[in-house]
Amino acid sequence: MLFRSGKLFFVMAAGVSCVGIGVTADSHEVSAAVKVSVSKNEIRSYSGSGVLKIGKNIKSIAVDPTISGKHSISSIKVESGNKYFYVKDGVLFSKDKTKLILYPNMRKNTTYTVPSGVKVIDEYAFAGANIKNVTISSKVSEIGKNAFENCKSLEKVQGEFNTSELPENLFYDCTKLNYFVIPDSVKKIKWDVFYGCKNLKVKIGKNVESISLNSDDYAASYEVDPENKVYKIDDGVWYSKDGTKLLCYPKNKAGEYILPDTVTDIKLTAGFEENKKLTALILNDKVTEFDIRKLEGCSALEKLVLGASVKEVKMNFTKEYSLELDSLKEISVSEKNDCYASYGGALYSKDFTKLYFIPDAMDKLELNENVEEIDERIGLDKNNYNEIILPDTNKNFFVNDNVLYDKGMTRIVIFPSVITSYKLPATVNDVSTITSSMYIDDGDNGYDRFSRSACNLESIEADEKSSYFKSKDGILYNNDMTELVLYPQAKKGKYTMPKGIKTADMGVFSNATGLTELTLSYEKSLSFDGCKALKKVTYSEGVTSVSLFRTNSTAINNIYLPGTLRYISLCGSGRGATVHGYDKTLYYSSDDEYFKTKLEDYVKKYGYKYKSLGKAPGKVTGLTAKKTGHNIKVSWNKLAGADGYKVYYFVKKDGVNTEVTLKSITGYKNSSCSFNKSKLQGAVQIYVTAYKKVNGVKVYSLPVSVKCK
Repeated sequence: MLFRSGKLFFVMAAGVSCVGIGVTADSHEVSAAVKVSVSKNEIRSYSGSGVLKIGKNIKSIAVDPTISGKHSISSIKVESGNKYFYVKDGVLFSKDKTKLILYPNMRKNTTYTVPSGVKVIDEYAFAGANIKNVTISSKVSEIGKNAFENCKSLEKVQGEFNTSELPENLFYDCTKLNYFVIPDSVKKIKWDVFYGCKNLKVKIGKNVESISLNSDDYAASYEVDPENKVYKIDDGVWYSKDGTKLLCYPKNKAGEYILPDTVTDIKLTAGFEENKKLTALILNDKVTEFDIRKLEGCSALEKLVLGASVKEVKMNFTKEYSLELDSLKEISVSEKNDCYASYGGALYSKDFTKLYFIPDAMDKLELNENVEEIDERIGLDKNNYNEIILPDTNKNFFVNDNVLYDKGMTRIVIFPSVITSYKLPATVNDVSTITSSMYIDDGDNGYDRFSRSACNLESIEADEKSSYFKSKDGILYNNDMTELVLYPQAKKGKYTMPKGIKTADMGVFSNATGLTELTLSYEKSLSFDGCKALKKVTYSEGVTSVSLFRTNSTAINNIYLPGTLRYISLCGSGRGATVHGYDKTLYYSSDDEYFKTKLEDYVKKYGYKYKSLGKAPGKVTGLTAKKTGHNIKVSWNKLAGADGYKVYYFVKKDGVNTEVTLKSITGYKNSSCSFNKSKLQGAVQIYVTAYKKVNGVKVYSLPVSVKCK
């Protein structure tokens, strides 16, 4: 069997032939054909609607028979003489009738009893089936993974089957399944057995000794047999039998939770993650450590109370990731705690010299007078501070215009998210707090950029006396205008990046919600996640390399590429946006190896459409380089149709290959040039590319090269 991870796939072997077969479903009606792909006496895939026919020479089915719009099987037929398969009532079994292989997903009967001789139910056997009730006998000793996946109508599975484990994804997304009793034979329950079973009540058998618990895997409710020696459930919460370990807190459990006095350990893998209804968590005085990551995604949590014995609050997440504790207003600490204390709802060291954590939902930040050190992650978070209060007696920090700085006003420490316009003092040389990004899991394609603390900033102005930064039109650059430091996320309208920009953070435009059009002369990777109004991106002529890291969560519908393009790299999904470019063969890199591909084919691979702006000339041929004394003569064959040529080489500047032009030549007949070897600055490879003008734009061919020593 082939398995799936998120999506159905079929593997097609070389030499596969596809055959549509029509057979009679019964003596009175002719069924539509189900198309099958066969290779070496094996059914590799099938699609369509109707009856699936298995020929007499078929030995195996190497198919993941899940439902994703690929097939609708009403019945299955096996030709006479087949030595490997058997059919009863349209259901497919092994020849010896001990394994149920495939139940037709569109079989009309909604109630089914597995025959008493069956010992094995195969992987995906009932996946996607239109069935309501299934009865399984005690003879069944093995059930494969995903066996009932996506059975949207399934309400009841009953019988004392005799398996030792429930495999992963067994009832994945069986949304109508309402009650299930785990037989006493089951000792192990694997991952995601009940994933998505929102209406399910589960009774755990007395012999279950291992459960891969996950808050995502939670059914509506559970109960545990009183005789079970490993687990117990109290008010919906999973504990070890002796009550010392909290194993899993259900996603759907609402309100305040007070940790029982018996609990000394909270398992990280099954904590409180993604519970959207938990409002307060109060730890007991026996828990010695607590990992903040256990609360990730608890968006309704307003209060956290740490007990007397907590010696370590773990925050083992990078400064670049958000916990999304959008409602948290207060962290309290027992007065008996020797390691931590609370002030103004924030978490400090016992002596208040170190500030570790500030709740996201506080509208006023009141700092302790003794604070000397503030965790750098704190300043990156989006916040709700309308006011920052710092006692005059504090010697380490300074507040100006409601922004917290270090004492010398050289570094921004905390920047309130409510600020829409900001003048940067001349003394500030570190703005990383407002330029660094947070990340959140997008639930599909890895991680998306999250709002910076300066997420509502529309304009930023650098003091004219600053020797570190310069601003133009409300956008922040370094002093010599070679780096784009900050593009305000809330700034509205079009933006053309100055041609002198050599450096910018990959996410400098992330969540720029007001940006509508963008013109770039910049060649390094850029991400446009969260640019909800950005519809058009244009790369200026002269740009040779384009690298789009992510364009998933944007409004981009048109990307214009220059005629000078020789390299393109895409990551993410184009979502049907149109790439406008010039027809040619391009080089693009992968794992430091170079491949040739057509621009049109490449962009379509990543989910973009392609529209041609014209054609590039062909490549130069016959390129030679001859040395005479200190001079080098480069020659090539005349290229009819070209409007001219460019001769150049590369040198490394700041670790990057930079193009240096030796000669620009007008006219296709001028097919040679000479120059002194000293101009090469040690380079040994010379490149020549042809160009022609298309609607006033110079469109360059792929370069060719020659060595000269």
